[in-house]
Amino acid sequence: MVTLFVLGILAALLVDELTGYSPGGIIVPAFLVLTFHVPEQFLLTIAVGVAACWIGMLAQSYMLLYGRRRFAFLILTGLILKVALDSWLPLLGVFPFGLAIVGYVIPGVLADNIMRQGLWPTLGTLLLATALARLLAMGVLGW
Repeated sequence: MVTLFVLGILAALLVDELTGYSPGGIIVPAFLVLTFHVPEQFLLTIAVGVAACWIGMLAQSYMLLYGRRRFAFLILTGLILKVALDSWLPLLGVFPFGLAIVGYVIPGVLADNIMRQGLWPTLGTLLLATALARLLAMGVLGW
């Protein structure tokens, strides 16, 4: 498991250096590579990050959000959305087995990167880094 995180971080650093765009943060691809084989969980985690970003952009119209304050707001927003969805989706029968969104801070970190860089550069480099980490895991770990 530790090796998988190291490979995810290395893939994120490599993609960041080659493209100049952060793939949603250094640690995000390392966590998302764990869910690469469960597309619903992978996509739901990204959707929560995008939703947290959207809420952050709406909140900027009414509050002073910048720097660490914006980052903390996005982390808390992602966390609240994650807990709400993890609680309500099984009750609604959408994902009866409790499809968990990855991590408590991952959606917020992703949302912060989307706000700084834009949606498509962030998602493109995130998918590239996650796929690269998965390929490295398959080669190194036989996973």
